[in-house]
Amino acid sequence: MKKAYYIENKSYWKNAVLLDYQMADGGEMPIVYTSQRKASSRLENMVKVYTEKMGYKVITTDENHPAKRNHCLHAWTLENQAHHSRVELRLYIFYIN
Repeated sequence: MKKAYYIENKSYWKNAVLLDYQMADGGEMPIVYTSQRKASSRLENMVKVYTEKMGYKVITTDENHPAKRNHCLHAWTLENQAHHSRVELRLYIFYIN
């Protein structure tokens, strides 16, 4: 079996009464790498773009994120209060036969 790494990007928004909704992914292609180093680098770049270019703030860092267990190698939660939106970024390991 060969290891592969999947970057998951989920977006959420809050309506006028602050109910949380997940946005549709729009049929985006999955982000898959065969190199953990390259996948981790891509995830770090995604966090950088969201924080520096799109005005998101890091809510839960990778070091202490509760999602980091089992097959989840890295996890970040980012929030943009001005747009009432949140992004969950994860890096998972999986195996290909």
